Amino acid sequence: MLNSLLDIIPKEDGNFYFSNFGEALVYALIGFLVVVLGIVLIIFIIWLIGFILRKTNNLSQEALAEKLGISRQAVSKWERAEASPDTDNLILLARLYGISLDELLKTEDEIPMPEAV
Repeated sequence: MLNSLLDIIPKEDGNFYFSNFGEALVYALIGFLVVVLGIVLIIFIIWLIGFILRKTNNLSQEALAEKLGISRQAVSKWERAEASPDTDNLILLARLYGISLDELLKTEDEIPMPEAV
């Protein structure tokens, strides 16, 4: 089966075509899963950075929320990746932790650029 999955047919125009619909579907699903896993990984890294920064600064969710003027539930949602802080809160977080926005948002993973249509 693996040999048939790798049976991509190059054409004279430089593009590659699958020899049947099933193969194309498998590659599309693999591509979709790679993108989804990448997004999940980025969300996890953002959560982890926020959690570690809060803990290293000895702040509870409630204390952090009070300093930012938001609810504890909002901080909890950020840490559970159910929501993301808006730009104003990102700036306040960076100031509170004494780091730049670049450092706050930095990830070791390469962020894929959207393809031109």
